[in-house]
Parts: sequence; C-alpha cells; structure tokens
Amino acid sequence: MTADQSGPGQTGEDRPGSGLGRILNRRRKTGRPERMRMLAVGGRTLRVSVREGDPGWPPLLLCNGIGVSLELLQPFVDALDPRRPVIRFDLPGIGGSPAPVVPYHLATLPSLLAGLLDQLGYQQADVLGISWGGGLAQQFALRRPQRVRRLVLVATAPGVLMVPASPRILLRMLTPRRHQDPGYAARVAGELYGGSARKNPTVARDLLHATTRLGPARGYYYQLIAQLGWTSLPWLPKLRPPTLILAGDDDPIIPLVNARIMHRLIRGSKLHVYRGGHLELAADAARLASVVEAFLNAEPGEELAMTQAPSTHLGESLGTDFFSVREQFTDEEWSRFITVRRFVDEEVVPVAGAYWERAEICWPLVKRLPELGIVGEDITGYGCAGMSPMACGLVTMELHRGDGSLGVFLGVHAGLAMHSIAMCGSEEQKARWLPDMARMSKLGAFALTEPEHGSDSVALETSARPDGDGWVLNGSKRWIGLGSVADLVVVWARNTEDGQVNGFVVEKGAPGYEARVIEGKVSLRSVWQAEITLDDVRVPAGNRLAGARSFKDTTRVLATTRSTCAWAALGHATAAYDAALRYALERRQFGEPLASFQIIQQRLVSMLADLTAMQLYCLQIGRLAEAGRLTPTVAGLAKMHNTRKARAIAADARDMLGGNGILLDYQVMRHMVDLEAIHTFEGTETMQTLIVGRQITGIGAFT
Repeated sequence: MTADQSGPGQTGEDRPGSGLGRILNRRRKTGRPERMRMLAVGGRTLRVSVREGDPGWPPLLLCNGIGVSLELLQPFVDALDPRRPVIRFDLPGIGGSPAPVVPYHLATLPSLLAGLLDQLGYQQADVLGISWGGGLAQQFALRRPQRVRRLVLVATAPGVLMVPASPRILLRMLTPRRHQDPGYAARVAGELYGGSARKNPTVARDLLHATTRLGPARGYYYQLIAQLGWTSLPWLPKLRPPTLILAGDDDPIIPLVNARIMHRLIRGSKLHVYRGGHLELAADAARLASVVEAFLNAEPGEELAMTQAPSTHLGESLGTDFFSVREQFTDEEWSRFITVRRFVDEEVVPVAGAYWERAEICWPLVKRLPELGIVGEDITGYGCAGMSPMACGLVTMELHRGDGSLGVFLGVHAGLAMHSIAMCGSEEQKARWLPDMARMSKLGAFALTEPEHGSDSVALETSARPDGDGWVLNGSKRWIGLGSVADLVVVWARNTEDGQVNGFVVEKGAPGYEARVIEGKVSLRSVWQAEITLDDVRVPAGNRLAGARSFKDTTRVLATTRSTCAWAALGHATAAYDAALRYALERRQFGEPLASFQIIQQRLVSMLADLTAMQLYCLQIGRLAEAGRLTPTVAGLAKMHNTRKARAIAADARDMLGGNGILLDYQVMRHMVDLEAIHTFEGTETMQTLIVGRQITGIGAFT
C-alpha cells in the first residue's frame, strides 16, 4: 500500500512482539497497490484509500467503527478477492482526516458518501459498515438507495432504539482512552470486545494501535455526538438493497439480539452468526471475508450457502441477560460458559428432540463432554475440571438449556457419583476411580432412593452386612439415573452393626446386581433411570467409602445438588423464554408480528422478570458456594424458587406458541416436561418448603 507522508508512525512490525503487525506488513507487500490521497468532499477533507480492482467489478465502500482509522480493516481488505475495488476513508477528525470546526450528525453524512463516490467515478457501490459505521451504512442505504448495490452490516445496531450493552461497557465507550493507551486497551479488550480478545487481548491492542492511526480526541467525541437521537429502526422495513447481517455470538458492545431484530425487520435479509466478538472482521478476516464474498457474488435472489443453521433454530441462545449478570463472571467462568454455549447451540439443540422422542441416550454427545473439559465439576486433581462453583453452575445451566437429559447425565455422573467419591473416599479410592470417571471411560451412578423411601430417604432399608473381608448388600433402589449403564454405582446402605448409613461402590458385573430401565417416562426421556435389585451383592472392604459413616455424609453430597437443580431450572426457563421471544418476533397474525400486541409484550416482560430473579438467585448461591457459606437450606430455597418459576415460564411460553408449542421442533414442550423431573428430584417443593420453614421458625413440621 502506498501511503502519504503523514501515515502511521509505529507499525505492528516496529512494536516488539507484535505478530499481527508483521503479518499485515507481509500482506501489504503482496496485495494489490493502494493509493492514499486527501480529497475535499462537500466542504470536508477526507483521507481516502482506494485499492484498484478489475474493470466491471463494483467497488466495496467500507465504513469504519468509532475512533479507528481506515487501517483497522487492512486484514479484511487483504482477504478479499483482489479483483474487487475497495474504498476506505477516515471520518472527519479520525485518523488522517482533519477535525471539523463544529460537530456533525450521522443523518447528514449520506451526501458525504455520495460525493466521495462521485469524485472517484462510481455511480453505485457495495457498502459495508461495522459498528458505528454500520449506522452510517444504514443511513446511506435509506437516503440514497440507488447508490447502494448490496449492503453488509457487521456488529452493528439500529441506533438509540437498540438493546443496549451493559452500563459498564457503555461507560468505557464514552472515552477514547483505549485508542490512546495501549496498556489500557489490552486490559479491557476481553471485557469490551469479547471473542478472540478474551483469550488474546494483544490482538485487539495491536488492531487499535499497531495498525491504525490516532486522530485528535475531539474527533472521537464528534463521532459520539453524531449518533445522538439517531435510529433506523422504524425505517428498516423500507430498506431496499439486499442486505447481509453479520453478528458475533460474544459481542459485549452489540448484543446479538440486535442483529436478530434487524434481520426480522429488513425484508429478505440474510443473517450470519459467527463465533467471536466485536473485532472479528479484522481479527479473523479470512473466515468472514469468505462469507462477505459469497454474498456479494451471489446472483440476485440466489440463496446463499451460509453457516447459519444454529442461528435460525428456535433453541439457540439469545443471550438474555437484562440485569448484566455476566459482568460478575471471571475470565475462566466466561470461557467455560461460552464454550458450552457454542456446543449446545451447534451440537445439542439440533439433535436433542429426536433422541428425546426415541428415549435414547445420545452417546455421541456424552463422549463430547470430557473433550469440553467440564467433567468433575469443582473437584481438583485426578484429571477433573476443577471449576469454580460459579463455572459449574453456568455449565449446568447451558447444558439444560439445550437438553435436560444431557444435563442430568453429567449431573448424576459427576455431581453425585464423583462427588461422593471425592468427598467421602480415601485418597487411594479417589486415585483408583476418579481419573477414569473424569475421562468418562467409566460411568458412575448414585443409588439412594428406594421404592418406599423418597423424601424420607433417611429411613432407607437397604442393608450392608459385614462378612469376612467384605460386605454383603441387600435391598432395592428406584429412580437411579444411569443405574443400568454405570460401571461404578455408589450405593447407600444401612450398616447392620451400628445402624448408620454407609456408602459402597458396586462395580459393574457384580453378581446379584440387577438393573431394569423404568419405561413409560415422559420427562428426561434421553437419560435412563433404573430400578435396582441387590441380592447378596458382595463388595470388597476396599470399596466401602472411608468417609461415609452416617446419613450426614450423604446430605453433604446432596447439598451441592440442590443448587445444581436451581441452575438447571434456569437453563430450561431461559430456553423457553428465548424460544417464546423469537417466535413472537417471527410469527405474524392478523398481518402483524405477535410481538406487536400488548398482551404478548406483557407476558414476555412478566417472564423476563421471573427469569431475571432466577439469574440473581443463581448468582448469589454461586457467590456463597465460592465463599464456603452455601447451606443446604439456602440451596433448598433456591431450588424451590427456581423450579417453580421455571415451570411457570415454560407454561407461558408453550401457550404463546399455540398449537406449535406441543411440537418437539419448537423446543418448549420438551423443556416443559423435563422441568417436572427437576422440580421433583433432590427434594420436592413441599420438602424444601418444610426444611426452610423449620429454619426460619425453629419448629419442625415433619418428622
């Protein structure tokens, strides 16, 4: 690229350790030549870069985000077809364009773009706008539709009438400090830009500093002022050019729901949801350039082969977070969360309904769990995940948002069986069993409930009799998740010598152990519960859990699962609410979207209020668990509250979907019936109420 003498001073290659700058430099040497010039357009002076292309190719006009110069998108330009002409420019007061004397407004800029195209000899152009520049691109297409052949909107929103970012993000956007201070840019990059910047904030730093040119602070503030009061929302249905919307699934500045709203309002638009955050157009240029090229090269009316199947599915996450709860997450927690969210959206949701209908365990998904690094919850060592309690909850929530059966599968294996061994086993027992369980080469089950003892499991009758160098177990168990497929079953039985409840690990193939899958189940159909018979089952002395000496030890394990139920209920409720909201925006009745009717909006807001309360419950129990202060009573209250609210949200969502609400393809009914099991196990609502009631009154209302 040939630049004027006032180009950026320090390049990425000059900055120590900046691989991004060196890559950019190599590309500039091998790409098509570009001309940089200063042009007077409409009384303003702009720094303009033009990459010449082949004759007959329409030019691509790029509109940048706030505070960044035209160099930001160099990786994207280099990834485009070299035959395509590309026009870039610095807005007034940004990069190399002089700052105007007085502020300007975005609504006045279409004439500036039209004048720029006139000077360059182009009657029409494809237009791509990113972030702030996306607003300019929308305004240009609305005001001068004859000048826009095709429109690409990247990481952008319809102005002031948008679903906003969190207050913390908005405050950071009010200042150009990240453009002035490289150290500060690296510190806030992950939180502000999301996506690849979370793992490698230096890429965002280099994009803002090593590869762009800093203008005066006044130019940044003029850009902020320019969008005050501006919105395109009411006019988006009138947008004429074919439009592609690109949005990241982890963009803190522009929440993904804005892209979905714009997609619904812009007729015939294409929506592509990509993995990543606000800066991926530059940070992952090759991947997104191919999507843009496919759109620009398509014949009129041609359907593009784009990777958007998950984004159009009713089960995909909308990222609902009205109270900005995600700001409380650490980087580790966010990383676990977003990894599982993508897994759920891309792999779980598309197949969950079919496995649920056939009542089959989805073994391919089960095998993926250890690959995600989430098996073992908060257990440290032995190959276990070693997550924080908050991360454990977030993983549970996301798995249940996709499929309650898969969430329960992992909950039984890791939350009950592995935790029993980790909390009550000796060091030798933990070393013997936990590594295989962390790899899921051995599956675990937890056998407590009996045919005659559910809520009063403390009165269990299964017996354990010492015999020589081992124990003999007799009795029966019911509702034992994975009991028919597990390699290691933690059986709770009463010691015939002292009457205390002890824990024993029964290994697969033990004579006298029989398990029969309970059939006819209409909740959590893709995970199998079993009825177990123990007929003189011999267990070696080394398989008796050393620290499981009474029922109090059993309750220590169960205390963690009550909070797990609260997180699981939140996952199901989130799925139901997101499906209802998307359906209300897409479904038209009486010539209008369902979402335009007052009663639908009232119901959605009521659902959102309950969902937000559930999120806050989970946030607090996560904090208490991390501080070692989560009690069984508090966990029980959270379980009672969240399962109750989740059932109401799912019922409302099912009703809002009308007849479609009972179809598996529409997701909600599956979540609605799966919630019934979660509402019941690990202590029914009635039992949790009695336990909390005893705590606050000091009076036990049950024996």
